[in-house]
Amino acid sequence: MANLVVAFPDGQGASSIKALLMRSGYHVSAAVTSGTAALQAADRLGCGVMVCSYRFRDMTCGELRENLPETFGMLAIAPADWNGDEDAPDISILNMPIKARELIQGVDNLLDIQEKNERTLRRHRHLRTEAENRAISRAKELLMDRNAMTETEAHRYLQKTSMNNGTGMAETAQMIIELMEN
Repeated sequence: MANLVVAFPDGQGASSIKALLMRSGYHVSAAVTSGTAALQAADRLGCGVMVCSYRFRDMTCGELRENLPETFGMLAIAPADWNGDEDAPDISILNMPIKARELIQGVDNLLDIQEKNERTLRRHRHLRTEAENRAISRAKELLMDRNAMTETEAHRYLQKTSMNNGTGMAETAQMIIELMEN
């Protein structure tokens, strides 16, 4: 479930937007009235979408965007004559007066983008470090030398063993190295 944070300097604005989003089937994780509280909520949640005012008593939405985790998208609600914040070009702007349909569409678009970014991050988390790659190569060498395996057989053995043990290949490789070299 996506994390939505609603941040408006007046409690009435935050409550209204939160109620609208909840009536549309969204779960709002936090509704706050300052930029500082919005940052605290974002840090606690880790990723999601911030629906906010273009300015707060303690900061602008550009300053908020600069300090938000990259895993958060931002939809700022601003007057039609507001030109945006040049320091934070990655803010989606919804001009006032807002229509419920436009707000929901804007939130949906940002949630889609955040979901794609999250999938990309998950894929990149599986990239191995140089040390992990060296351990895997060393384990394969040991398996090939001592068990007369081909490189493909050694690789498959590492994969199968790591899946059976519920460990990553690098961790399995390290275990094999420790067993075979000691």
